[in-house]
Amino acid sequence: SLNRQWYVEKTEPRPMDTGIGSPAADLQYAVWFDPVAQQLRFAPEHVGGGTAGVPDAEVRIFSADGRLCLTGRSTEPLSVGHLPAGVYVLSWTDGSTARSLKFAK
Repeated sequence: SLNRQWYVEKTEPRPMDTGIGSPAADLQYAVWFDPVAQQLRFAPEHVGGGTAGVPDAEVRIFSADGRLCLTGRSTEPLSVGHLPAGVYVLSWTDGSTARSLKFAK
């Protein structure tokens, strides 16, 4: 339907479509939030599709005021249940490219 501000088009839902960010189009993986387990995980964009896996990178989570809250590896789930509600920045390096995304908890 068409209204003043938005054009809404019905599409087929993707399985487990709980992504928290829209990474660059050249990435072959995505960052997913599991609301039940309160975990962030990096996963191949097309599970079972034969794409390259997740890079083994150090991952850091910063609070909105720049404090380092958590570190981990992209190959392991990151438990964020202990973090208070707020806006955070997830950052990691993919090869020689520094990447980051914001998420709200």
